[in-house]
Amino acid sequence: MHPFVLRNFLSENDWPPLRLWTDDYLAEKLGKEQCLIVRIGEKRHFRGKVLHEHQCDRHTFENSASMLKWMKSANIGPVNGNEETSSSYPNPNTHWAYLDYRDVLDLFEQDEAQYVDWSLLGMKNATEEGENWRNSTVWIGTPGAYTPCHFDTYGFNLHAQIRGYKCWLMFPPDDDSRSKCNLWPTRLPYEESSVFSELDFVGDDPRIDRNMPVWPVMVGPGDLLFVPPKWWHSVQCVNANSSSNDKGDSICFSSPCISVNKWFPAPGDSRESAKEALLKFMMELFTSSGLLGLDEYICPTERNSMDTDFDALAELVEKRLESAKAESRLDKPSDPKRIKLSPTTKNSPLEADDPLSIFYKKYLTHPKMERIEPIEWRQWRKKCKSDGENSVIVSSTNGEEKRITTEKGLKIELLEALSSSEVLDTLLNVMMSKKELQKKSW
Repeated sequence: MHPFVLRNFLSENDWPPLRLWTDDYLAEKLGKEQCLIVRIGEKRHFRGKVLHEHQCDRHTFENSASMLKWMKSANIGPVNGNEETSSSYPNPNTHWAYLDYRDVLDLFEQDEAQYVDWSLLGMKNATEEGENWRNSTVWIGTPGAYTPCHFDTYGFNLHAQIRGYKCWLMFPPDDDSRSKCNLWPTRLPYEESSVFSELDFVGDDPRIDRNMPVWPVMVGPGDLLFVPPKWWHSVQCVNANSSSNDKGDSICFSSPCISVNKWFPAPGDSRESAKEALLKFMMELFTSSGLLGLDEYICPTERNSMDTDFDALAELVEKRLESAKAESRLDKPSDPKRIKLSPTTKNSPLEADDPLSIFYKKYLTHPKMERIEPIEWRQWRKKCKSDGENSVIVSSTNGEEKRITTEKGLKIELLEALSSSEVLDTLLNVMMSKKELQKKSW
């Protein structure tokens, strides 16, 4: 299975967000007249320093209109100077910003949220209730803003690009025959169902194998991107006038980048969800004992849920173990990603065929389908330089490139070993075997 993009697919299907989400519409509807908190980073990027969510500065805009106005002014290339601004806002010439993935119901009233209807894009019965817009997430940002390289442990992802452009760099799953290199996986910082890479792909980390294949793609307004299960991806918002954009679209250069995501269930999800429950239990042990600091190692999306009592966590693990055992017998998908771990979360109804197979078979030969072809990393970097893409300026801390080394204490090395997929698989197998023995003894 490989990733692909359906070019101009949203326009072809007259998807409402693509048509409705103008500046005026978003200024009026987005955010429900509430303050919006964005994450801020410098357009000067230091090689080897991956900036995760919890490491970003934050700024609060009083409403969506002020946020969008600032983002439009920020949609220009980086500058070399250290300009400062007298405003209370961050300097749009030196900083990027993004409103990270927020549930569509957090940002819109239900009457507006229901326009994010995935059934119009071929995903029928996306939820048990038939409300095909639920559990969708919205991302809004400016050129330079990026998501560090990671993969999602369960589900597959559909990414609808509404405005602006994003550059996606994708790599096959670790157990895929096409995977040629170690991407240095880590579960720190901890975010449920996200495995991060330690490598800095924005800054062309010197630890990256120059011969490693990468699957790059630029997505623009109207495109729908399919990301298969467990594919690594590093994503960056880029300038609309980048010469690397070969789509020929003419859009307002000052338009912020806006996209909508939804994770759908895939075979094997129940097992991965059970592993995530085990990991969450371990993370609770480490944070409650003081071995891990919340501010340093836990992503903001997880901090509010890190005070769960251990009885509730034990119940969660038990339920996930039962789901994993059931799935191993039926080989059916479970819950989609981003429904945070909860003892009360129910499995999705079983279908004659799983959503992943349905979508892949249906659109693999679609006329709008564009297959993403691999290229060696060294060739990709050469292409980026020749295209002149400069959403950020990459610098070395000492003004010269040198090999990046990371020193970790035994505590962190132990936690990373315990949180590896191999160890979690072993723990899950042992616990499931013991459960079976207990049942037989009854």
